[in-house]
Amino acid sequence: MFSAWLLEEPVGGGDVVVVHRGDCAAPRGVTRPAAGEEVRQALADGAMVCPVCRPPGL
Repeated sequence: MFSAWLLEEPVGGGDVVVVHRGDCAAPRGVTRPAAGEEVRQALADGAMVCPVCRPPGL
């Protein structure tokens, strides 16, 4: 199932979650599908937006 959003969890000592579009090919870490509310909360908590796919509306 396709999700509109992915959250890339920090790996290797990183501490920043990255928000990606569901079809982004840039993630290099562990990703999981996320709902809109979860993405908004992650951003409020300091997540960054992917510099490659730059999800619209964020």
